Amino acid sequence: MNRDATTPDDARGPMSWDTHWLHVVVRGDRGPRTLHEAETLARRGGDWTHLLRRVQHEALVPHLAALLERLPSDCVPTDARAALRARLVAHSARCLLSIQQLISSMKALEAAGIEVLTFKGPVLGQLAFGDPLARAYVDVDLLVGRSDRHRAATILARLGYTPEWPVAPGAASFLRHSCSVALKHDRAGDLDLHWGLSTPLMPFALDRTGLGSRTRVIEVGDYPARTMGCEDTLLHACVHAARDDWIYWRAHADVAALLSRAESLNWPLLQRLARQTGTTRMLRIGLLLAMFRARATLPSAITTWARSDPQAVALAIDYQATLDAGRPALQGTRRRIVRAAGLRERVGDKVLVVAGALARASEPRAAETWAPWTWPIRRPLRLLRDVCGQERPPLGGQTP
Repeated sequence: MNRDATTPDDARGPMSWDTHWLHVVVRGDRGPRTLHEAETLARRGGDWTHLLRRVQHEALVPHLAALLERLPSDCVPTDARAALRARLVAHSARCLLSIQQLISSMKALEAAGIEVLTFKGPVLGQLAFGDPLARAYVDVDLLVGRSDRHRAATILARLGYTPEWPVAPGAASFLRHSCSVALKHDRAGDLDLHWGLSTPLMPFALDRTGLGSRTRVIEVGDYPARTMGCEDTLLHACVHAARDDWIYWRAHADVAALLSRAESLNWPLLQRLARQTGTTRMLRIGLLLAMFRARATLPSAITTWARSDPQAVALAIDYQATLDAGRPALQGTRRRIVRAAGLRERVGDKVLVVAGALARASEPRAAETWAPWTWPIRRPLRLLRDVCGQERPPLGGQTP
């Protein structure tokens, strides 16, 4: 990979032993260079107990286990290997339960004639790492058409799922500002039912770009699960990570792995989808972080394109410095709105971010966090966001 002065690796100072491990673990490339660096780290020695705790916290247990399996047995303490193996067994048990949960839920919805696809979770593990058990996840995500959301929730309720917080099916605020609901189960894991991919701070109308025509089928536990195509998955991963200010190491691992396995990635399509959804800067940041942190190798034209936005480069460097320093994500609604608006290139997209956030703040659950002066402007901003397309076509619909 070509490097230049904007690459943070060139200026990065000394880092702790466990942070250095995280940098190695999230790389999509497990070639000789990465293995040599990992072996050098292991032989140097450090606090393995602290490393395992941190890897567990960052949901990178399967990544570290896969890397250590390829190292000589004498460079890792026996007790550290045993502790990691125990964590891996627990991780695999949770994943198998989630896969069973995914299959039963999708079967029930499809039997009722509801078009449904799944994303993140097990299918992302299969797409990015070639194994649904190679990625940690805590819930299952299903996407249905907006017109099917109540029927889907009713079917899932028969399987024992209940909303995490009470929702009246006809509540105006629920219909206007929500695109998903978290469902709990007494004996299974959580399930997030989506009918859109946007949030007030992160408008992302990927489901309005003909998403249904680009889906693919992935075998998960011998079940053909329908999911997003590679381009949609990569774009969604970058946007989802940007929503969390890229503070999770597993997000970097996901993007790096997707890039390392996407030999046939349709770059023109990916760039077009980013333009259509107003997420070009977020895609650029994701690609830059993959190069900076995970040493991903991209086509030279894509590397030049990603670096062509100075603000994207600056944000990528800031995200990396924040993660390396262990600083928390931005706190406070106002600061997050400013950051979310800065992630957009077009003025209209910035306006929609602010409008969506203030409209959401007009609801009783969030109104108390805003100053009284915002009341006069909330209604027109709320109207603006509603006019700009809250209603979405069916899953396979094309952009109007």
